[in-house]
Parts: sequence; C-alpha cells; structure tokens
Amino acid sequence: MEGEVSIFGHWQDHQVDLHNAKVCKPRTAKAHNMAQGVGEVDLSQPPISNHALVSPPETKLLPREKDLHRLIIAECTRRGWDPFHASTHKRSTLTRGAPDFIIAASEGRTFYIEVKLPGGKLREEQRKVAFNLSKNGHEPYLVHSFDEFLEVIKP
Repeated sequence: MEGEVSIFGHWQDHQVDLHNAKVCKPRTAKAHNMAQGVGEVDLSQPPISNHALVSPPETKLLPREKDLHRLIIAECTRRGWDPFHASTHKRSTLTRGAPDFIIAASEGRTFYIEVKLPGGKLREEQRKVAFNLSKNGHEPYLVHSFDEFLEVIKP
C-alpha cells in the first residue's frame, strides 16, 4: 500500500472504513460496510420499528426511491420538521455526494440521511461526504426503508 493515493488526502481507503466503523453507530457502520461490500451483515431479519406514533404504509420493497422520499417528507411534515431535500426527477445542483435529506428536527437535532433501495450502493462522492460528516462529529445515516428511517429519528 506504499504510495497508494486516495481521494481522502493522506487517508487510505481502508483507514476511511476503519474510521467510519469507529465513529458511526453500529447500524450506520453496517450499512456503510454493506454498501462497500466490507464485512458481513445479516439481512435475513427485517428492520424493527417500535415507533408508536406512526402506522407506516405497507413497506414492502417500494418500486422507486422517490416513493420512499415522499414517505419521509410526509413524516417530517407531520412532525413539523423541515426536510431540506433535492428533487429526485433531475440532477441535483447541491454539492456532489450531499445526502438526500438534511432534516432540521425538534430539540435541535439534525439528521443527514441518504436513501437507497435495498441493494443500492453509495457512490464514491457520497462515501466522501459521509466520511467528512463523520470526521467533523456529525452522524450520517443510510436508510433502505421507511422503518429504518423511523428507527433513525426516534428520540
């Protein structure tokens, strides 16, 4: 690995993965590792939702990512939160790799959430942004379902 060049400056890719695994919650690290094909994740168990306030619609595999985006926007609106979200029908003008949602929630909480359908993987720019968020003390999340989103936002 001598002389290996990385998009993360002096950090090499394996160091990025190790750093993310240390600073992220276990679920976030697993989602990251799954997206990068690192380590093993037991996907045989569905995500658990014990959220009492919401009866989410049927959360089978949604046909499109934008359907999951709509559910998340509706839930944020219902709670009185501001979801900052780029449109899914055209290429974003936000910073490349920016999360799909930056949510200004109650009690000063902020969520950085990237949405992928099951089997979807983070692009290199998204990995870089997630790494930089983690490095600076923020917690980026990767969610694959509405139930995972509810688990992330619960107090």
